[in-house]
Amino acid sequence: MITSLHHLRHIASHCHLRTVLLLMCLVGSASAQTSHSTDGTTPLGLAPGSPSGSYGLNGFDNINLFNGNMNMTLPMLHIGGRGGAQTTMMAALNTKRWHIETYNNAGDTIYYADPNWWTTVMPGYGPGVMLGRTSGIQTNTCRDPSPPYGTWKVYRYMLTRLTFIGPDYTEYELRDQANGGQPLTGGSCTNSTASSRGRVFATADGSSITFVSDATIYDDNTMNTGAVLTPSGYLLFRDGTRYRIDSGLVSWIRDRNGNKLSFTYEAGGRVSTITDSLNRVVTVTYDVADGTYGGLYDKITFNGYQGTQRIIHISKTSLSNVLRNTQSGDITTAQSYDQLFGAGFGSGTYNPTVVNGIYLPDGDGVTRRYQFFYNPYAEIARVVLPTGGAVEYDMVSGSGVIGSGTITEEIYRRVGERRTYPDGSTLESRETFSATYNVYGDARPWYTTVTVDHLNSSAALLAR
Repeated sequence: MITSLHHLRHIASHCHLRTVLLLMCLVGSASAQTSHSTDGTTPLGLAPGSPSGSYGLNGFDNINLFNGNMNMTLPMLHIGGRGGAQTTMMAALNTKRWHIETYNNAGDTIYYADPNWWTTVMPGYGPGVMLGRTSGIQTNTCRDPSPPYGTWKVYRYMLTRLTFIGPDYTEYELRDQANGGQPLTGGSCTNSTASSRGRVFATADGSSITFVSDATIYDDNTMNTGAVLTPSGYLLFRDGTRYRIDSGLVSWIRDRNGNKLSFTYEAGGRVSTITDSLNRVVTVTYDVADGTYGGLYDKITFNGYQGTQRIIHISKTSLSNVLRNTQSGDITTAQSYDQLFGAGFGSGTYNPTVVNGIYLPDGDGVTRRYQFFYNPYAEIARVVLPTGGAVEYDMVSGSGVIGSGTITEEIYRRVGERRTYPDGSTLESRETFSATYNVYGDARPWYTTVTVDHLNSSAALLAR
């Protein structure tokens, strides 16, 4: 968390154009507590993962042309015995990570940048997580009729939706079937009864996913909009596959023929073992520090051909150790929040732990690997493949797809260019992603047009 930013407090009352990114307006409602741009739902402009319609590049990366998110998902190990009860352990590296949080201080709206996503637990190497969020609008101030005449606030209208986050971090929103996902009247000064959302929730994006909760889910009308629900129940897919969800985590996956995949977790919700329908076990060990890979690493242990033990190693290090330095203008030192977002966000250095290598489970377990390099925002900037080739990505400031309305600021960045180097240094081709925006004066007041150009190493246009 950016704890220093809570105290350094950047105060603003309108949208500002920063030198490194555009902080733009989106729909929101002011309150006296901390609010998040992801309260209740994730705006499409901030959505991570690979939603339907994303632009495929090759086997491990794709771009959401709508919001500019570059999603890199490396499948490390496919797990499945008989039938359709299967999962793939993935290393998911999304560029959508930053967002703005706000709170009210004596009438001033205060903004701070946060690199942590809204959820309390992420899929990691597991099959996904099921979470819920409540949000509200239009507050009523209530007053106690007797001494000491205290006051409190309630929301007039409430909304609760569930989100299943897949192993590639794509978010699938589920709405209650009883009310069609519509806002309901919240609490009042004389009635604190929360509205029921029922037990059945379903997607509305064509994915045909349904969740049946063990218990009735209610709106949270206590204005605790930052809270995250962890429901239990069954997640159903169109092919008959069923996930058992316990406190937000997938306990097992079963196909329509009864084949089953089981999961166990350590404290904090990180998957620790996966057992397939043939009783083969995959074990995950986290944060090993024996010096083998220069720092902390995770290891995925499984049995390969004829029972031979295989291990995938995922090494981690500080961002400052793996900043890209191959292009003119690359920043090779970790930056402060002021340097990243403009004066007023904080002098503390942003230097998180990131994945810097995935070592393949063959040979000596050291030579063949994926290597990852980043920009100062911890967005993926270069990937070196086990073959020696490399792919690079440049991020640019963005605008235009979040929304409009009550003034609140948001971080918005998108991929501007992708380059391939078959030997790691010789440029073979480029792809540029140029976004133009229409903001006012149109029947569609907020939309984005993206032009994708394919160029060869001499910058000659091959396709558009």
